[in-house]
Amino acid sequence: MNNIGEVLFSENEILARIKDIAQEINNDYANKSICFISILKGSFMFASDLMKNIKPDCEMDFLSISEFEGKSSTGQVQIKKDIDISIEGKHVILLENITNTGLTLSYLKKMLLARGPASVKIACLLKRSSVEKENIKIDYQGFQIKNNYLVGYGLDINQKFRNLKEIRHLQKVRK
Repeated sequence: MNNIGEVLFSENEILARIKDIAQEINNDYANKSICFISILKGSFMFASDLMKNIKPDCEMDFLSISEFEGKSSTGQVQIKKDIDISIEGKHVILLENITNTGLTLSYLKKMLLARGPASVKIACLLKRSSVEKENIKIDYQGFQIKNNYLVGYGLDINQKFRNLKEIRHLQKVRK
């Protein structure tokens, strides 16, 4: 791991915060069924660990989008794989690993609201302190971060390092 920097959040810190988020969600939806929608690929680890702590009465689906190439945002959100289930009348929680600009979440929330759910909320593991561009509300937030490039726990650079159990600063890009 010669090109990966220091650990920003350890596996234990991540799992403890996710457990807290799950408890908040369980409290807020005590008598309601929830439909979770995980944004692939990055949020798969967050979604998996969160679901282990959520009450059984829930559904799970996935969507895949494209906004980034390497380290740069293209500024346009494209749906690569849409959800397979109907969300009409359901309480939806959108799961994202990191909010960079808010553009993706703003776009997806509007798209999902057009499908008639009872509600749409957002759970995000990492939120950049600079996220105010799209005025998006993160309902369940893990950690606030600065504008460093991070890898691990689902975060990648050119599809590498997603499998790390912790979140680290990336020092340089390996070809």
